[in-house]
Amino acid sequence: MMGVKNKLSWANLHELHARRKQFIQSAVVLLWIVILVGCNAASKEESGYEIINTGIKLEGVSGYSWCDNNHIALYWQRDGKEGQSEIIYFEIHNPGRAQYIDLKVAQTTISDVHQLTCHNNEIIFVSYPSIVSDPMKRDPAAYVYSVRPGQAVQLIATMKRGGPYVNGKAKYIVGNNFAFWNEGEIDTQCATYIRTDYKLLCWTTWNRMVWPLSKYVLTEYRWEETVQVRGEDGKFKTIKNREKPFFDKQDKPISFALILYDLENRPLINLSEDEELGIPVQGHSLKAISPSEEFLYSVCRRKDYKVGSGGNSVCMFHINGRKNNWEHLFSLAQEKTEHIGIQNLSVSQAGEVFFVVPGNKRYRGIWKYTAAANKISQITNPPAYYDDTFPHVSVDGRWVAFKRPGQGSSRLFIVQTEVKGEAK
Repeated sequence: MMGVKNKLSWANLHELHARRKQFIQSAVVLLWIVILVGCNAASKEESGYEIINTGIKLEGVSGYSWCDNNHIALYWQRDGKEGQSEIIYFEIHNPGRAQYIDLKVAQTTISDVHQLTCHNNEIIFVSYPSIVSDPMKRDPAAYVYSVRPGQAVQLIATMKRGGPYVNGKAKYIVGNNFAFWNEGEIDTQCATYIRTDYKLLCWTTWNRMVWPLSKYVLTEYRWEETVQVRGEDGKFKTIKNREKPFFDKQDKPISFALILYDLENRPLINLSEDEELGIPVQGHSLKAISPSEEFLYSVCRRKDYKVGSGGNSVCMFHINGRKNNWEHLFSLAQEKTEHIGIQNLSVSQAGEVFFVVPGNKRYRGIWKYTAAANKISQITNPPAYYDDTFPHVSVDGRWVAFKRPGQGSSRLFIVQTEVKGEAK
């Protein structure tokens, strides 16, 4: 009898496999129907703004960037695990057919992606090796790559240490010359390889945020009298800071500032000096550069604003290499930002400012400031206990991609920025 059962089992194996395949396909179709139904329900909830649930999970370290008006490049850590990064490229109306980028280079697979930008369908990303065999960190700390969908990954630069900042338009990289693992020495050669079409700028960027623009470099400047480094034995030690500080009007060293440099590393302007407006130095998500790179937008607050710790206003600075005054754009009621201030700025070509702030339910949604109409409107209203964060506006300003928590992990959503008949 055992032999007969085995015989029948093998005879029907093909049929069982076919049924299983059909079941899986049906389940996938059903899942997408559920997603689409959810999208339609969300569209009504968002008061006229069309919203798309891509169904794409954002696990672990993740990020996304618009490549053009209709395509997004995105990276995440598979299953949320370090060293298992993936990059996908997809059309916003067809996320189910996302294209996975082949991350193989010279018979090895890039395993750990931590930064990504995309422009004209060229994806530029930075990878930090997951396993460093040398305990003194002599191995390359970061690799900079570029890739176009359907093409092979190309190496742009091999950096000696982490923290490179890349401008793919102007073709240059700002690398860190502060040798933390070599007693804080200044290393004028911060890369062992750089592609011939790119320029290398070796500056002190350790423990700082940098915005590499086409004509300028904006930096969150920080300075202390002493810094902690590692010596030749690998142990921490405190040394005197070799970097010369900037001084304020009272000739005291400046600890924090927003400094605009030219591409020769010459300081031009301290953007933090404003007698009426408080401009936060720290906080990458509190600032945004306009697509034209002509303006810097920042969360701000008036000096007499005492409610909460966050800013309730957004200000704008004209970036032209000259000392200009900050322009106040708009403010929210202080009670709205009492607990959480304005965050996650993103700016369109038309100067519309998208940001995150709590709504009527006290859960954070995506809001829009329209300069031409001097109007503030809420464009997403998440379900209870959910927060919408990290809005990124598309090249043409018609769509905003953002992150919304889901069951077990966050997902990428996309919302239209205008409704029919809305004043621009």
